Amino acid sequence: LNRDNPLGTGGELACEFANLLAEMWGTQGNGDEDSIGNGRYGSGYRKTTTSWSSNSSYSAVVYPRNFKLTLGKHAEQFMGYNQHDSQELATYLLDALHEDTNRISKKPYIEKPEQRENEKDDDAAKRGWDLHLKREDSKVMENFMGQVKSRVECPTKDCGRVSTTFDPFMYLSVPLPGASERTIVVDYIPLDPQQGMKKIKITLSKTAKISELRKKVVELVNEANVTSSDEESPQAIDVDNVVLAEHFRHEIYTFYNFENDIEKIRDEDNVVAVEVATLESIHKEIKTYEEENATAMKEDPTDNNLISRPNGRLKLDVTTLAKLNRNQQWEVALEKFLSHSTFLATLMNLKRKTTEDREEFHKKLCNFISRCYASPECIKILQQGQSADLELESSDGDDSEDGKMSPTSIVANQLGATAVDDESSQSLDELCEINSTFKNVSTPEDVAILEFCSNKFRQHLKKEYEDKNIKYRDGAEIQITFRKSSRIPQRSDQFSFPFVLRISPTLTIFGLRKLLASRLGRVLNTNATSNNDHGKEISKEEKISDSEDVYMNDDMDCTTDMESSDSLPNSTDAFNIMRQVPLTFDRDYSTNYRYGKNNSYRKLGSIPTPDEGTLTAQKHLSFAMPDDADENELVLDHVGGHGKVNICLVTDELKQLFDEEEWSKFESIPSGQDEGNESKVMNVKDCIAKYCQIEQLEESEKWYCNRCKEHVQAWKQFHLYRTPPILIIHLKRFHYSSLTHRRNKIDSLIDFPLEGLDLTSQTMYFEEGKEPIYDCYAVSNHFGGLGGGHYTAYALNDDGEWSNFDDSRVTPNVDKNEVVSKAAYVLYYKRRDVTVDDDSWTKRALPSTVVCSRDSSPVTTDMEVEPGDTDEEILSVDQTNTDDDEYGCIKGLFEV
Repeated sequence: LNRDNPLGTGGELACEFANLLAEMWGTQGNGDEDSIGNGRYGSGYRKTTTSWSSNSSYSAVVYPRNFKLTLGKHAEQFMGYNQHDSQELATYLLDALHEDTNRISKKPYIEKPEQRENEKDDDAAKRGWDLHLKREDSKVMENFMGQVKSRVECPTKDCGRVSTTFDPFMYLSVPLPGASERTIVVDYIPLDPQQGMKKIKITLSKTAKISELRKKVVELVNEANVTSSDEESPQAIDVDNVVLAEHFRHEIYTFYNFENDIEKIRDEDNVVAVEVATLESIHKEIKTYEEENATAMKEDPTDNNLISRPNGRLKLDVTTLAKLNRNQQWEVALEKFLSHSTFLATLMNLKRKTTEDREEFHKKLCNFISRCYASPECIKILQQGQSADLELESSDGDDSEDGKMSPTSIVANQLGATAVDDESSQSLDELCEINSTFKNVSTPEDVAILEFCSNKFRQHLKKEYEDKNIKYRDGAEIQITFRKSSRIPQRSDQFSFPFVLRISPTLTIFGLRKLLASRLGRVLNTNATSNNDHGKEISKEEKISDSEDVYMNDDMDCTTDMESSDSLPNSTDAFNIMRQVPLTFDRDYSTNYRYGKNNSYRKLGSIPTPDEGTLTAQKHLSFAMPDDADENELVLDHVGGHGKVNICLVTDELKQLFDEEEWSKFESIPSGQDEGNESKVMNVKDCIAKYCQIEQLEESEKWYCNRCKEHVQAWKQFHLYRTPPILIIHLKRFHYSSLTHRRNKIDSLIDFPLEGLDLTSQTMYFEEGKEPIYDCYAVSNHFGGLGGGHYTAYALNDDGEWSNFDDSRVTPNVDKNEVVSKAAYVLYYKRRDVTVDDDSWTKRALPSTVVCSRDSSPVTTDMEVEPGDTDEEILSVDQTNTDDDEYGCIKGLFEV
C-alpha cells in the first residue's frame, strides 16, 4: 500500500475493498464451494441447481456499509442516499485503487510528450508509455490501462499547427451513432435558373451550429456539381452565398441566424437553402451605380430648398432654440402642430413606416411652411423687419449662411408662383383649418418653430440615408412568393415554392422584373398566348421592339444573379411576361402591424392590381415601362431587408404562363451515407468507430494553439493504439442540451457481442498472442431516466451461466439474449489471453486484517443500520474474524 500518496486515500479504500471482496467470496474458508458458511460464493450461500439459497442462521447478503462509509469519506459526491452513476463509481474506484497501490512513491515532474516531426508512431508511443510508467505503476494500471493516439489540428487558416500525443486511458467513453446526431432534410435552390431544386439529407451533431449545416450543404452541392458537370473544374459555391431559412405554407417563415444552435431547427421544420448573388457582384453593381450617378449623388436629396420665403426668414431667440435642442424636444414641439397625436411616433418607427413615407411627410411640411410664409401675419412681421423677440437665427437646426435661404429644399418649382399668390390672402388659422395634417399654427413664432422642426427632421432623414448605405453595403435578402390574388393575404391565395434573392440597394423595381425574368425563365411558358386587356395578341415585333427599348433605356445592370439574361432561351418573352405581372410587397415587421391597412401588400411598381381598377388598353398601364417613375423607385426603400415581394398571377392568362409543376420539381443529391443505415441496429464497434472519427471541439472545449496564441475550436481525432487486458466500454447514453440545459437519456439498442469482440482492425499495435479479441463478462444496466432510475448488473459465472444481480436479488441461468438490451450502460470485457487461476484465488490467504481509519476519533457515518440489526449481528458477517483491533474499529464506526 502507498499510504503517503496524496492522490490516494492512504490505503483505506484499498483495505475496505479487499475486505469487501473477502466477505463476498468467503476466501477464508476451506474452499469447499458447496458448503454452507464461508464458501466460494459468500457467507451463508448454498449453490443449488436452479437458484441460490441461504441458511437462516447466516446472513444471505453482504452489506457493504464500511466500504460505502470509506468511499463517501474520500469522495463526497458518493455520500448520502442519492442515486449515483455506476460508471462514475467504477472510474473513481479504479483510480483510487491505483493510487493506493501505486508502486511509485514520489512522482517526478514530466511534461506531456508530443510526437516529434518524422517520428514513427511506435517510437512516439513507446516514449510516452515509458514516461508514464515513471509516475504510474500498479496492478490496476497493468490490467485496465490502454493507450490512445490523440491528434489535434488548429483550424485557423495558414496555421496548420498539429499536436499528436499518446495518452493513457482506463475506459472508453464512446458516443452512440445517430443518438447524438440528427438528420435534416434541406431543400436547395440553385442560382442557375436552368437547374432545378434539389433535396439533400444531412446528418450532423445535435450540438452543431446552423453555420455547420450551411457548410455541409455547400460541400455536398459542390461534390455533386463536380460529379455531374461536363467542365473540368466547375466554379465552387461559397458558403457566404447561401441563405438558410424555414419555409411554411408557401412563404419564408424565418431566416436562420448562423450563430444559433441547430436545436433551433425543429424536426417538423421545412428548411430551405437558397444560393444567392455573390457579394462581389453586389459590390460591383454598387460601384457602377455610384460612378454613373457621381454628380447626382454629391447633392444631398434632403438638402434641396423646399421652403419659399419671398419676404425673408423668421428667426428664433436663443432661449427657444436651447429648449428645442434639449433631449429631442423638437419632436414634442412638432407633435403639437400635428392633427393626430400618434402620427409622428408612427412615422418615426422604422418598422412601420419607410424612408419614402418620411420623405413625403417632409415635403408636405415644407409645402405647408411655404404657404405660412405667404400668410398676412408672416408678411407683416417680415416687412416690419423682425420683432424684438424673434432676433437670432438657429445655428443648430440650419447650416445656411446669412442672406441665403435655408437649405431645406426649393419650392419655386414645387409650388410655383401662382400657388403662393393664390394662398397669400389666407391667414394661418385658415391654412390650418383646410389642412388635414397640421394644426395650432397661429403666430409667426409658431411658423419659426415649425421651420426649425423641419430642419431637424431633415437632419434625421440625412442620418437615415447614411445608416441605410452602411446597412445595405452588402445588399439584402428578400423573399419572392407567388399569389393568386393581390388583396389582403389569404392562406389559400399562396401557392408554389418561395425563393430568396440577394439584391443591391441600387436595384430598381424595373430591374427587379428583369431579375425575376432571368430566374423564372425556365418555368415561364413563353409559348402560351399572352394577351393584352382587349384580348389582342402581342406581336413578336412589338415584343422585340419593347424589349430593345427597355434594355437601351434602363441603366440597371441585371448581372446580380446571372452573367447575362440574354444567354437564356426566350429571355425576351419571359421579360415581357414579367412586365405585365402586378407586384405587391410586405415589409418584414416584427410586430402585429404587418396586416395593418397601410402596411400590407401594397402595389410595387406601375402595374395596377385588379382591386385598384380594371386594366385599360393603354400600353403604359398594361406594361411596365423603364421611364415610369414608379418603376424607377428602389426596391429596398419599399421592401426592406427580409421583406416580401409577391408575384401576383391574378388572371387566368398569367396563371397559364407559370409552369408550377416544373418549378416544384426536386432531384436528390446523395449524402454520401448509406440510406439503409437509418433502420440498422448499431453495434459497439460502430460506437468505437464513431469515437475515432474526426470532430471539431465545441465552444466550451477550445484548445490553446501556441502558434496562434489563442484558444480555437480545433479538429480532434482519436485512434486506439493499444488496448488493456480488461476493457471497460462506457456507452454515452446521456446527452446534454445546450439549448434547454437538460440531459436526456438515449434508449437506443446498441448490439454488442458476448464473445469475440475483435478490435484488431481498430487497434494500431498489439503483441503476438495478445490480439485485442475480447469476451464480455459483465454488464451494468440503467433503467429509467435522470429524475429516477435503477441500476442492475449481469455477470458471467465461472460455469458459463449469466446471472442477473438486482440489489439483494440474484437470478441465475439468465438467457444470454437478455443480456444485450437497451438498458446496457457499461460493458466489461476480458481479453482472451487473460486467464484466471481459480485455485490460487480461492486458496490464497486473506490479507492481514486492516484498520480502515488511522484516526482513533469517532467517525460519523452516513449509512443507516437495517431495522432490527444489532452490533453483534453486524459484526458476525464474517464468523471467523475475531481480531480485536478490527472489532474495535468497526464498533467505533457504528457507535455514533
